[in-house]
Amino acid sequence: MLEPEGTGFGLYLAQFIAGCFRSQIRVFQDMSRQRSGRYWTEFAIELPKAST
Repeated sequence: MLEPEGTGFGLYLAQFIAGCFRSQIRVFQDMSRQRSGRYWTEFAIELPKAST
């Protein structure tokens, strides 16, 4: 089971790298899907279309 730990630097770094590629990271949290006091969280990376 995953435990919340760390400083959040990894997500900051991922967002920085995504920004270099003109991409975005979006975070969705579903409060209705709670289990053991935790909520369902989904991360999505949106990438631009490749130019040809």
